[in-house]
Amino acid sequence: MPGSIRQQHGFAHLTDLPCWQLQFGAASAVISSYGAQLLSYQPSPGDELLWLSPKANWQQQAIRGGIPLCWPWFGPADPAVIPDATSQPAHGFARTRHWQLKQQQCTETFASLTLHCLFTDLPHCATPTELRLNVCLNQDTLQITLSCDQALPQQAALHSYFRLNQLEQLSVRGLGTHYLDKVSQQTRKDGCEPARLEGETDRIYLQAGTKLLLQDAGQRVYLQQSGHDSSVLWNPAAAKSRALKDVADDGYQQFVCVETTRLDWQAAPLQLRQTLSRSPASRG
Repeated sequence: MPGSIRQQHGFAHLTDLPCWQLQFGAASAVISSYGAQLLSYQPSPGDELLWLSPKANWQQQAIRGGIPLCWPWFGPADPAVIPDATSQPAHGFARTRHWQLKQQQCTETFASLTLHCLFTDLPHCATPTELRLNVCLNQDTLQITLSCDQALPQQAALHSYFRLNQLEQLSVRGLGTHYLDKVSQQTRKDGCEPARLEGETDRIYLQAGTKLLLQDAGQRVYLQQSGHDSSVLWNPAAAKSRALKDVADDGYQQFVCVETTRLDWQAAPLQLRQTLSRSPASRG
């Protein structure tokens, strides 16, 4: 069951977007070279795990949906670490840069693609810095790994948008119960297991596990994660969804973000990883 990789122009309504498609058996994935952003993962034809906004655009802005890459910081830049922080873009530079092909490989057991981008304009690092994104697809799982070998202060997130059937029935197991609630100004709270959405939700789970289970009406998504120190659970709810120009007014009902994150500003190399599947993944 050999895999295949091919270039394609456009995905969904983003007709002029340069992309790569990975195929292995019945499973497929699409990744954009703009932002090295995973746009689609279908374990079988028509079984889409990721959500892409019908109003998403990519001209000089981040694509809303799929798995955007947040790097070298998450959210607004920290003025304690980043010079001229107030003028820096939210979530860093990685998701709005054009990436280049570094390596591709197809075997009897997987199809794998690596994109890379060289950053020479980081405000807190004078040394050119390479960031890599590897996508590896087999018949059971899709693994995405964001890595940087350089030991510089860096935050990162795999900002995954998962497609939902029924928002009200969503539960997420494995996040733990301790989180910072950004909606109520970073208040530390103790929640329930499994986690559920309660209106606008923006939580940083401080003791997130390595194995998560997302479940709503009629579907289960298994997520393994490593290289993280926390996970983020996000949904904008109705009012904030209406304020987002690239999300429909009712778009918040169609997705939840469960994000694998490294938020500690440690000067260390990065290897942040997610493995997605419809059944418990055998590797992570």
